[in-house]
Amino acid sequence: MSDLQTQERRLLELVTAQRDKECRELAREAEAQAVRLLDEAWRNARGRLHRAVEGERERAREHVAHARAEMETRKRLHRQKRQSAMLDFAWDLLETRLRAMWQAREGRGRWIETAARQALKCIPANQWRIVHPPAWNAEDQRRIANTLGEELEKAPRFEMDEKLSAGLTIRSGGVALDMTLEGMLADRSAIEARLLAMRSREEP
Repeated sequence: MSDLQTQERRLLELVTAQRDKECRELAREAEAQAVRLLDEAWRNARGRLHRAVEGERERAREHVAHARAEMETRKRLHRQKRQSAMLDFAWDLLETRLRAMWQAREGRGRWIETAARQALKCIPANQWRIVHPPAWNAEDQRRIANTLGEELEKAPRFEMDEKLSAGLTIRSGGVALDMTLEGMLADRSAIEARLLAMRSREEP
């Protein structure tokens, strides 16, 4: 083999070796790049999965919160409906019982005596004007007279009011004690509040 051929062969080997080296380096770089791309893709996939899971969890929490709020709303509306029905029943019963009390001899007497004693505490003891319903008799008058005794400066004046169905009103000096059925039931909101308070104390 001539020197020229030897030089050509060595040059070819050198070029081939360099090409192989560059190919290996390119292959390693491509492999590293592929690993980096896979890592990035994996991180992105994990991130998307995490966000998707968190999104589902958040939607689940919102669904549970909404369901609880709806359940509480329904429970509150049910309680309000029950309370309203109970108060309507209690109100009708209270009015019926008070009317029955006024119609009964002993109940009517207690009503009159209570009104007289209460009036002595808050109404000036001068000239009383006692307004009563048409169904007023001598026994009613004696009861109130016995309760008052000698407490008043003057004997009371009695007046009938055809609009009254039960109870009486006692007036003096611009002050009035309304112990009629209508007067005692006038503040329905306050009475219903007391009924609800009584019910809550009775419940376990």
